[in-house]
Amino acid sequence: MLKKWFCCMFAFLCLFGCDKMGSFEKGNLNVEKVIYNINKQITDKTLEMELLNEIPWEDTKIEEEYGFVVAHAKKSYVFSSVVKPQLGEIAFFQADDTVLDEVKNAISYRKENILNTWKNTIPGLEKRINASWEGKIGQYYCFVLGTDTEKVVNYLRSLK
Repeated sequence: MLKKWFCCMFAFLCLFGCDKMGSFEKGNLNVEKVIYNINKQITDKTLEMELLNEIPWEDTKIEEEYGFVVAHAKKSYVFSSVVKPQLGEIAFFQADDTVLDEVKNAISYRKENILNTWKNTIPGLEKRINASWEGKIGQYYCFVLGTDTEKVVNYLRSLK
């Protein structure tokens, strides 16, 4: 009887405990789940943004594209659009105040990098980059580049 009860409790915890989103404030955000939910809102037409890859960039790509040493932050995640020229991108840097300026510089570097790479290909790119958002939510400094930036940021803020 005790064994059955233990197995039921274990199954309950696995089913309901593993599906947590986490939070920006606690620093335990499940960013893959956040991106999955954003993509679900995109496919449901609640958000008008570029569909994002649900697998984050590897550290070497973040360092190359952002000019940022990933080891300086507790965690770094970047998700970009499935179709590269669509230039949808969301980045999460779990960083304390000692490296915040470094993260901000990395995002500026990334914006400049995007502009230099795509300015002759994508009309209105500078306007789009200027409409991007960056800011701190809880323990994370975030960067959002996309067509529906404001709604995405509102969604992210709702996860505090």
